[in-house]
Amino acid sequence: MKNIALYISIAIYTLAGFAQMPEPKRYNFTHYTIESGLLSYQVNCTVQDDEGFIWIGTNEGLQRYDGIRFKNFGQVENDSSSLLSKAILQILIDKNRNFWILTLDGEVGVFDTQSFTVNEARVEVKTGLLLSSLTVPKKLITDDDGTVFLLVPGEELLTYNKDKNQFSAAHNFFEPKSEWRIVDFIPQKGTKKYWMCLSDYGLAVYDLSMGHLSYNGNNIGQEILIEHFKTSTNPNKLFFDGRDRVWLVNIDDGLHYLYCYDLNKQETILNNYGFLEQVPRYHEIHHFLEQKDGSIWISGINIFAKYLEKEKQFQQVFNGYVDDRSIEFIVITSINEGREHNIWVTTGNNGIFRFNPSEEFFTNIGYTSKLVGKLGTGAPITFMHDLDGSILVGVWNDHLYRYDHDLKPLPLGIKGFKANEINTIVRMCQSRKDKIIWMAVKNGIYKYDQQKRQVKFYQLPMLRSRIREIEEDKEGNLWLGLQDHGVYKWYAKKGEIDFEQGITHFLPTPETRINKIIIDNKGFVWVGTHTKGLYVIDPKTDSVVHHFHDKATNGLKLSDQMVSTILDYNDSLVVIGTSTNLLLYNKVQQKLSVLGHDKDLPGFIKSMEKDSAGYLWVSSTGGLSRVNVKNRIFVKFNRKDGIRNDFFVISASHLLPDGRMIFGASESMVVFNPNTIKINTSYPVVNITDFKVTNRSLSVDSLLRLQSIELTHNQNSISIDLSTMSYNTPYGIKYKLEGLDNEWKTADLSKQLIYPYLPPGSYQFQANSINAEGEEGTNPLMLNITVGTPFWKTRWFYGLLALAIGFIFFWFDKIRMQRKEVVHKMRSNIATSLHGEVNMALNQINILSEMAKIKAKTNPQKSTEFIDQIHAKSHNMIISMDDMLWSISPDNDSMGKTVDRMREYIDALNNRHNSRIEILVDSRVKSLQLDMKFRHEAFLLFKDSILGLVNACASKCKIHLTLEKSNLIYTMLFNSKCCDIQQLNNLKYRQELVKRAEATSTAINLQVLGNNSILELKIPIVR
Repeated sequence: MKNIALYISIAIYTLAGFAQMPEPKRYNFTHYTIESGLLSYQVNCTVQDDEGFIWIGTNEGLQRYDGIRFKNFGQVENDSSSLLSKAILQILIDKNRNFWILTLDGEVGVFDTQSFTVNEARVEVKTGLLLSSLTVPKKLITDDDGTVFLLVPGEELLTYNKDKNQFSAAHNFFEPKSEWRIVDFIPQKGTKKYWMCLSDYGLAVYDLSMGHLSYNGNNIGQEILIEHFKTSTNPNKLFFDGRDRVWLVNIDDGLHYLYCYDLNKQETILNNYGFLEQVPRYHEIHHFLEQKDGSIWISGINIFAKYLEKEKQFQQVFNGYVDDRSIEFIVITSINEGREHNIWVTTGNNGIFRFNPSEEFFTNIGYTSKLVGKLGTGAPITFMHDLDGSILVGVWNDHLYRYDHDLKPLPLGIKGFKANEINTIVRMCQSRKDKIIWMAVKNGIYKYDQQKRQVKFYQLPMLRSRIREIEEDKEGNLWLGLQDHGVYKWYAKKGEIDFEQGITHFLPTPETRINKIIIDNKGFVWVGTHTKGLYVIDPKTDSVVHHFHDKATNGLKLSDQMVSTILDYNDSLVVIGTSTNLLLYNKVQQKLSVLGHDKDLPGFIKSMEKDSAGYLWVSSTGGLSRVNVKNRIFVKFNRKDGIRNDFFVISASHLLPDGRMIFGASESMVVFNPNTIKINTSYPVVNITDFKVTNRSLSVDSLLRLQSIELTHNQNSISIDLSTMSYNTPYGIKYKLEGLDNEWKTADLSKQLIYPYLPPGSYQFQANSINAEGEEGTNPLMLNITVGTPFWKTRWFYGLLALAIGFIFFWFDKIRMQRKEVVHKMRSNIATSLHGEVNMALNQINILSEMAKIKAKTNPQKSTEFIDQIHAKSHNMIISMDDMLWSISPDNDSMGKTVDRMREYIDALNNRHNSRIEILVDSRVKSLQLDMKFRHEAFLLFKDSILGLVNACASKCKIHLTLEKSNLIYTMLFNSKCCDIQQLNNLKYRQELVKRAEATSTAINLQVLGNNSILELKIPIVR
């Protein structure tokens, strides 16, 4: 019954107070998921270190994020220095910059962020099973002095002892009562007080400076909080903010209630503040966060809210998927603020969300349609501010709406509109007198008296298509741009009495769609058409002064025929927007120049406004761009920057008197103050997040300590990962490797630089950040790198090589001379041998000729025998000389030529003796590199042996020349049936053959086997 009564009272409170509760607010979140690089959707914590890295603890390991890439760390088997467990529950950085990690199973250690190793600390607890249980909560806590505590809520508080590297209750500097169950432990900053939230016992505090323990019933220190919250039976999540306020969560019947007490004023700020009316489902409050600007946030299960100081209420953050910039969660596991004032939100089911409340520049306003009573789908296409500061908004295919300064809907409050009629105001312009606003509708014009808050309608039946544009010139005349039929002009004097009499079709402009009309500071009328370019008209003479188009000359040539928007920038410049290009026209110089190309602007250009700082704001179908006209720097904004609908519509923009701008998009409008948008105007330092040599990471911290990074010649492939550690708006990075790059380069989105080959030499790597204005940082990164020269490219090696080459040349020359001398000696020997043979043959011929001469008269027959011998001797001498001369010829200096000579000799024998000799030569024989003398002797051995066989009447001779180990083998298989056996047996004893065999160490083997016999010559090869 108690619970029923409680919920009934909550329901009554909800119904009574719901209208006063602030609506949930939508922020612009960046969502990090597994697809982004997270190891798991279950993320437990984040923390930003001094270098700017975001460290992430997930159920699958530890990660480091630099704004571009994730680096993962996990448990390595058989490596005690790796992570203790893959599930990281908490990361804590203490005063001494120790990087503590607590795992889900209760292991604790200090992680070295440079060497990526862990020094595990011992934990001494009463019940180890509780500590290691994955379901038991546990957390690390640190105080101002850097002391670290480990709390197992409801069980035990442990203090870390550095000397023993141990967490233990024995190191606690006070002893809690044995019956206490400490559910939270909070060191109060700036004091020596340590607060405890006790289950069923309220609050307790130990004052280290006084050395006493105060608690409910024994408040020695007369602590106000103990007295104030003595009735709180289950206090938890005690939090002290920077204004000396104390926040506390109390749990009653399963519901979480907030309490806030101001210590300075000693008054209650919130009492029993519940969230059931805002979060009508189960919820828990787990975390408090105070930003540097003092903003208070709470989070937990199904709850995420910001405290509104003025209203003294919490405003929920809208939880639910709307688009990719929304947040959706069940449980928030941690929230903390980074150094750029980003809030990092980790969830137990949906990864990480990041947002920056101070940079929610863009307000997205939908409208509740009068036609359907809910959010409309029409596009806001025209805007105008009224006298009271309210804003009038015309919506396509809908009505005219009024909003206050804060863009909250107001009643329209204008008399003269017909009831139940759709009055689509397509364009509005401010009259230069009489506090009048001209409002164009499809078929006419409303004249709105701002003081009387009433309109008068003028129907214009002569118009051949609907009105798109309306502007009033300095003479009070109206210029109307139509959908399909060009320009109409209303002359104020002619239409003063009868409005319709003042309307005339303006024929100097073509009948085409009109996209934009403006009046410049000189009074000229600028008309942008859809297909015929841009016309500049003198309203006094109704003549065309200039016509800009795609075939024009004299500085009036456009990139295309469509002009979507025009802006009178100052006295001398007009900005012209075509479909995809921005152009600047200098009216003084009459010169047209390009301000921006299609690559600078996303999508098609729709509208433009100029802010008080001179920036140009250009809407397009792909977002909003801020343009610095002086240096032509473009900064783009889209959905990731909080513009929920970045598909803008044509000519839908307005500059409010307070400097804010409104741009119309499909189904909504975007309002912002350009003066509050500070885009990365600082100069962050470029950091090296990874340095790889031949694809192996080196310690960056160690490298940065070196005056120069010394690499060997085979360590000539490097990659450098850079980051500015900026997570809001990305900064550009320009870099140059002095000694290799000729000019500065801009890093791509990956910010990874790869140099696949560095020649030996000295280099200096330089990198600097670039902000949105194109300005460089003041603290560039510089790194000296030296790649060693391989020993074969050093001077001493070149000198040694020169000496070696000289020696080799000398040695080769010596060998050449020795060979030349050997050849010369060989040829001399051959010549000597030839001389001896010729001399002996001539002597024999001389003797025989004398004997033939003596016998010529007395014994003619004998004389004829002597003459035959002379003929034989001379013939043999000629053959020997021919063989000798052939052998010493350089043209025949190969074994292949010798084989050919053998074939010629066999052919001659076959022809002369009608013998049938065949020869087969192994291919290896032809490739032998043998000296001249050996080839000559081998040939003569061949000749003598084959000639002896022929003379012995051998037939069907088959000769095989082959190579066996180091011997040249002549194998002669022949038919010995008709041979003179005596002569055949005497063959190997012939004087010439024996002499040559002895000279070459040739083994002669003759085997007579009946009708078939074999003669084999085995000649040892001498090279």
